[in-house]
Amino acid sequence: MQMESVKKIITAFITISIVVCYISCSKIDSASLIGTWLSETETTTERTVKYTFDGSTMTITIADNNGTPFKDVYNYSLSKDKISIWQTILGGSSEKSVLSITKLTETSMCWVNESGKEIHFKRTQ
Repeated sequence: MQMESVKKIITAFITISIVVCYISCSKIDSASLIGTWLSETETTTERTVKYTFDGSTMTITIADNNGTPFKDVYNYSLSKDKISIWQTILGGSSEKSVLSITKLTETSMCWVNESGKEIHFKRTQ
């Protein structure tokens, strides 16, 4: 898979991941989010997708078996159980997605996107 195609897939995923979900309004501890999370939903034998949170930016790393890993960086913020993710694009405009965090423990996390798809993660660091 071409790196440009991979970037388009990730950009499309983030763009369409606006959440319209009514769940509990519990507050997520931002410190619990910091670290590296391996997507169990988006990972196949051909590629892995990791999300790394450092307190203000989220880095998505896609590594396939055929080449150098591709990285893309987004800003993020938390509000209760919602994570807002955005990236400034060409021309200075911003694309924003809001995901609902339905589960966050020391070892696992789950997001729900606008179409109701759950994306499961396990902590790697």
